[in-house]
Amino acid sequence: MLIGLTAALSPGPLMALIIGETLRYGRWAGMQIAIVPFLTDLPFVFLAVTIALELRSFAPALGILSMLGGILLLSLGIQNLRAKTIQPSHHPSSRSMMKGILLNLLNPYPYVLWFSIGSPIFARGTLLDDAAFAGALMFTSVLTMIVLVLLVEQLGKLFLPVLHWIIRILGIVLLFYALVFFRAAWGYLV
Repeated sequence: MLIGLTAALSPGPLMALIIGETLRYGRWAGMQIAIVPFLTDLPFVFLAVTIALELRSFAPALGILSMLGGILLLSLGIQNLRAKTIQPSHHPSSRSMMKGILLNLLNPYPYVLWFSIGSPIFARGTLLDDAAFAGALMFTSVLTMIVLVLLVEQLGKLFLPVLHWIIRILGIVLLFYALVFFRAAWGYLV
């Protein structure tokens, strides 16, 4: 559960997207992204449980995913920088969940988490142990992100006059993570 809490509270592209979408489109948009790990991480868990491969053998795939993730983050960051007047809406037309799914699938870190941390833990336990570990990690992570959405929504109301600047700062954060992804892609592919 501590790993899930840490993963959810670690600054990263998914957190920046959750905060930005919540501020721009309201609680429901943020909640859609918060539950994304339930949709995207399960294949990683099953693969990590069934296939215990060296992480290095995934380097080219992680490099390509990093590059694609960097491109997606670059696009999302530019969208935030170009955002005009921000007026939170409770009718998100932003396709928030799809953004979150794409971001998480193109993010190499869930793969790294499940294969580098999960695989050794999975190798030591029974199937029930493995399910308990994965379930506790994912449940804690998603619950933490849902609490983050609720906090961001309330803080967004307090900071409404400067919300457009917060969104732009989050755009810069996403651009920073795009560079991190491009650097990771370089490391995996070279």
